Amino acid sequence: MSTERRAGLPVFAVRHRVAFGVAWLLVLLLGGVVTVAGLGRLDQSFTPSGGPGFRANQAVQERYGNGAAVAPLVAVASWPAGVDVRAPEAAGRFASAVARAAGPGARAVSYASTGDTGFLGADGRSAYALVYPGAGKPDLAGLAVVEDTAVALRAGLRSALPEARVEVTGVLPLQHDSALAGPGPVALAVKAGCALGLLVLLFLVFRSPLGVLAPLFVAGATSAGALALVVAVAGFTEVGFTVVYLVPVTALVLAVHRWAWPPGPAAARSAVVAGAAGAAAC
Repeated sequence: MSTERRAGLPVFAVRHRVAFGVAWLLVLLLGGVVTVAGLGRLDQSFTPSGGPGFRANQAVQERYGNGAAVAPLVAVASWPAGVDVRAPEAAGRFASAVARAAGPGARAVSYASTGDTGFLGADGRSAYALVYPGAGKPDLAGLAVVEDTAVALRAGLRSALPEARVEVTGVLPLQHDSALAGPGPVALAVKAGCALGLLVLLFLVFRSPLGVLAPLFVAGATSAGALALVVAVAGFTEVGFTVVYLVPVTALVLAVHRWAWPPGPAAARSAVVAGAAGAAAC
């Protein structure tokens, strides 16, 4: 592309700024809708394909049908004093209750099936079981299966063992409870400080409300469009969920860098500003 044509593009965009603005707004809205609807296609695991952990998970998944994609649930039951959880009757009853409550496709491991005292509490009245839900790959649908299994497991065990105190925990239930509780005041203060710092940085550089909003809008529209393409690609090959975080940050850095100054002697300065904006976004 010649220098004249490159110089003519900004002029053309300014002359048709309303049409360009509407087009970018459509990209932002439609891309956002497509991205949210297709997030379940992205791979939720953090194990690199081909690595030892990935191969081990694949082998477990092929052999047992579950237990490799997501962390297990932990079923806990505590009986009143006088109950010996080592007794075959008590251990078998707990294992049977867990198997029934976990539902079809799930796999449970407990003292009754292994003889491992690690599944027993030090008080002699508590027993534990690892429950692997019948979920497939760790996508959003698989995580929903785990949450449903946790609810059904808790209700089923409390019905089958009314005399015991029953609870179901695990990595995913704890993460779910933490998300419902929301971030603490320190985390909120840090996030607010980063967001405010980003806005102050843009205002100091561009000295106008438009200079603050324009790169944010361009970054948002670019991110939505790029993520929509990523979701489409995820229909044919595995794409990690981390792109949901990387794409917006990259889009913001490029938008600020391009909006700050055109290529030239000030390019290094614009790169510093863009890098600071990306750090605040992260």
